[in-house]
Amino acid sequence: MSDQPDLLNRLETRMNYLSDRQQVLTQNIANADTPGYRAQEVTAPNFKQTMEKLQPVQMAATSPMHLQGAIMSSSTMKTSVNHNPVEVYPTGNTVSLEDETIKASQNVMNYQLASNLYKAETNMLLKAAGKGN
Repeated sequence: MSDQPDLLNRLETRMNYLSDRQQVLTQNIANADTPGYRAQEVTAPNFKQTMEKLQPVQMAATSPMHLQGAIMSSSTMKTSVNHNPVEVYPTGNTVSLEDETIKASQNVMNYQLASNLYKAETNMLLKAAGKGN
């Protein structure tokens, strides 16, 4: 069980997904001229599946009014080949440099957003604990 609040866990999961995705997008770009290479993508975490993975946590309660928490079981990101490429080049390669570059740029912006939210949440918790600026 993690001591981090649920929001921090979710942001950490999001940043892990975006980090894995950036590696795959970079690999796609690096193999843009490799004959027969098929563009790959990392499967994004599914919110519904995430909610189904929540497991009840037995917490010590001193009052019947206390809420019960939940923890999420660990999961790993899955990489898949794009089976519906927009274009297949004569060499059998399916990497579109333009598309992969756009995806990589959006991925970086999404990572920065999640990172900034994580930092803000951490600072807020530190202030609440009397240890922040």
